[in-house]
Amino acid sequence: MENALILLAGGIGKRFGGEIPKQFIKIGNTNIINYFLSNLDPLIFDIILITSKKNYQEKYLKTLKKEFKQHNIHFTESGDTRQLSSKKSLNYIKIANNWFWELGNNRYCRPPVPRPSHDA
Repeated sequence: MENALILLAGGIGKRFGGEIPKQFIKIGNTNIINYFLSNLDPLIFDIILITSKKNYQEKYLKTLKKEFKQHNIHFTESGDTRQLSSKKSLNYIKIANNWFWELGNNRYCRPPVPRPSHDA
């Protein structure tokens, strides 16, 4: 396996408001995750790992494996923070695929991006 996609879907979306977390709100007839998966080329990723709270998986995501058979979808439970969810996800992939990951300094959530210079 060379390419893995991790979707962090464990947040409650407090700033967004409402009772349904933003990643599961329907826009038209579908939610954001379903829309994304239906438009994703299945040849790009060998595994798609969706990290979310257990009750979200049961309430919003239980049909994804059947609905998107072309994708190799797995689930893992999210952590209390985005960083912990990322770490749990990477550990899941490491265990599932015998990969070796060096994790440190909470840099596994987003790649480092240079800040633009204000000198120009």
